[in-house]
Amino acid sequence: MHGLSAPPTGSSPGAAAPAEWRLVPGILDGLADAALLADHNGIVLFGNRGAARLFGVAGEAALRGAPVAGLLSGFAAKDTDAGAPGWAQLQALTGAGEEPPPALELAAADGATLLLRCAPCRDATGAVSGILVTLADISLLRAAERQRDEVLSFLSHDLRSPQSSILALLELHQLDPQDNPVSQVHGRIGQYARRTLDLSERYLQLLRAETREFDFAITDLGPIAEEAMEEAWAAAEQKRVAIEFLFDGEPVPVRADPALLRRALINLLWNAVKYSPEQSIVTLSVVSRGDRQMVSIADQGRGMTAEDLGQLFGGMRRPAAPGQAKSGSRGLGLAFVKTVVDKHGGRIEVESVPDHGSCFTISLPPFAG
Repeated sequence: MHGLSAPPTGSSPGAAAPAEWRLVPGILDGLADAALLADHNGIVLFGNRGAARLFGVAGEAALRGAPVAGLLSGFAAKDTDAGAPGWAQLQALTGAGEEPPPALELAAADGATLLLRCAPCRDATGAVSGILVTLADISLLRAAERQRDEVLSFLSHDLRSPQSSILALLELHQLDPQDNPVSQVHGRIGQYARRTLDLSERYLQLLRAETREFDFAITDLGPIAEEAMEEAWAAAEQKRVAIEFLFDGEPVPVRADPALLRRALINLLWNAVKYSPEQSIVTLSVVSRGDRQMVSIADQGRGMTAEDLGQLFGGMRRPAAPGQAKSGSRGLGLAFVKTVVDKHGGRIEVESVPDHGSCFTISLPPFAG
């Protein structure tokens, strides 16, 4: 910002102020990002509405006279051990040197990511008399970048791997039809094709849950859980796993999207069956406890370590057993479940002990009609 002379510290723009300074508040308010104009000592002269919202003050006037470094003390440099930037660091970010340093990313206490930029303000002689500090909320951008990276990983590995295996099988059959008979090749191709279709379907489920509007209605959690159990019955029978349903029949009212909540429970039941040994029991229970309506799915499978639990909902992959290839299937299913539960205002908790099974519990707020 050039051609502006800073008013004396502690003064406020008014009739006696230079005409160009009377334009500054309007210029700053025209910015979409939070903006602060500070003098050469780091004291705020002007702030816009975005800055007032960001720092939680009643209005722009409440920002005047505050030290910029003090306002930023609630933030920390992202992905580093450094704390909030001080005034000297903000001055360095103006690019006074030959190679201007990059903008600084800050992490807010609420998880937001802000991009901080600084530009020098010069007086009529060209001397730096202050700094314009802007803070742009780039949380959605960073979330989109993380999602893009997950999608690229999913496409490059989880979907490409079965297709590569299919091509390899066809080449082996062409090279040596006797050792790779058609019936065997067809059977394996069918397995790989079904795996790809399953992964694609689960990924589409996740995208729909993240982007669509939920169709909430007052419904009973018990019948929804029973319908999910019926959907998983065939898979359980095929693996000789019994599903035990514990429900006393009393209404358990919740405000929910029945179709998506049912699909979330189906995903959990399918996982429980898939990772349970034969002749074991999966327990599905529905209870009403005080201010929460709860549905739990417990299995007698291999369980998970504390490290597995810490990354269970963090991406598109599930923890793999020793010697087992990684797959995106369960990770996608659990990501879908977490998204559905979050949008219902609920929470999901997991208890698991290696070799002693796992228990997933969804708790939802009750409907108080």
